[in-house]
Amino acid sequence: MASPDAAYGHCEALLRAEGQTRPPVRAQYLASLYAPPSARRHLQALAAFWQEIAGISAKISNVMAGEIRLQYWLELLAKGADAAGNPLGEAILATIAQMHLPKSAFTDMIEARIGDLYDDPMPDLAALEHYCGAIYGAQVRLNTLILAGGGRDPGGAAACGHAGMALGLTEIIQQMPANAALSAKMAPVAGDDPAKLRRLALEHLHAALAASRALPTPLAVAFLPLALVAPRVTRPIGDISPLRQQWCIWRAAARL
Repeated sequence: MASPDAAYGHCEALLRAEGQTRPPVRAQYLASLYAPPSARRHLQALAAFWQEIAGISAKISNVMAGEIRLQYWLELLAKGADAAGNPLGEAILATIAQMHLPKSAFTDMIEARIGDLYDDPMPDLAALEHYCGAIYGAQVRLNTLILAGGGRDPGGAAACGHAGMALGLTEIIQQMPANAALSAKMAPVAGDDPAKLRRLALEHLHAALAASRALPTPLAVAFLPLALVAPRVTRPIGDISPLRQQWCIWRAAARL
């Protein structure tokens, strides 16, 4: 079993490595640097867990292999112990316990990622909202709980929901041009209007920013990744550079 410092250090190292090529992971890592030291390691453990289960569904083409990997995490959360040899598992279990985070949010996140292993069409907007809420909105919500010190609800569920839609749609928009299966999956929602998802992402971005302004200042760090939404969804081709990603997060943090 790794020491707590080693387990959390492993999470930070994962974020640094994965963030080199994955903008949402880089955004989460950069945002965590603006959090108080008491919350930073927990935010990084959550982000490392998020990127781990996202990577399983993104990198593994064999459905059964992917389900086995994701089932491992479901069982680990259910047992609440015995993460020996898995520093990420040790860190996320410690964060859940110390910050009094709801395990149901983690299991819902994993279940949504299991759905990513299949090419079933996204039937309607309600299904898309549920998907983005379980994966992206839940992470923002858990971040606010951590920043509030754990053990109490700081409010802001609506802001987290809008943020989840904006962040989720951003990733979908970025991935669709090179992913025919994802484009087909999103066809029932996007219809014949390729700009529909972009407009929807920006609508939820503005709603999230407006709602988040009413929240206590310490929770603002949870919403810093939103600084990448507009630059990424309005870019005609490709993604913004790592340097611009860092600059966007810095500029948003400077306003806190």
